[in-house]
Amino acid sequence: MSTQDIINHLEMGKLADAGDVLNDILMNKIAYALDEKRRTLGDSLVCEDCMNEEEDTAYEKFFRKALKKFGVSSPDEFESDEEKKKFFNWVDKNFKGKNEEVEIDEETKTLMQLADEHAEYHYDYDQGWGDRLKSAPAKMEKIEKEITKRFGSKVTEMVKERSRNSTYEAEYAGPGESSKVRKEIEDIDKKLSKIK
Repeated sequence: MSTQDIINHLEMGKLADAGDVLNDILMNKIAYALDEKRRTLGDSLVCEDCMNEEEDTAYEKFFRKALKKFGVSSPDEFESDEEKKKFFNWVDKNFKGKNEEVEIDEETKTLMQLADEHAEYHYDYDQGWGDRLKSAPAKMEKIEKEITKRFGSKVTEMVKERSRNSTYEAEYAGPGESSKVRKEIEDIDKKLSKIK
């Protein structure tokens, strides 16, 4: 469900349906905020048996961010099985649990992998999220240096603009702005994908 669904229901005069969608969106945001607050407060109270629950929370947080990145609020909203498969493959490829120590060296990552990682750190820094908040500026700087070294400073500026737009689209863009910002991100992605 998205703000566009609310607008569509309002245009069709279905106020109850628009209210239901709005309630779903608000409840998801409230649940997310409560979960995040519980996680940050619970860090000092974590017990051995609770570690799997915390791991699930990290995965759920990542999963929700991935849904937002792909422009949906639920996997059921994908128009085709191919899009859904692409989404789940992306999540499997990019989620790194606490027990996963696979760290790809910056020099072997593709430009788009570096750009995606930069956008994630930018978003975390903007939102003020936990451990990554502290490390985000240094990580972003490291990624920017690697991109500049391999692809040049103009490409680095494109990646930084993409990160700003991604964060803005995810958290601040209103219904009318979101599609415009998404188009700007897609235009940058097209340019980045042509760079070798």
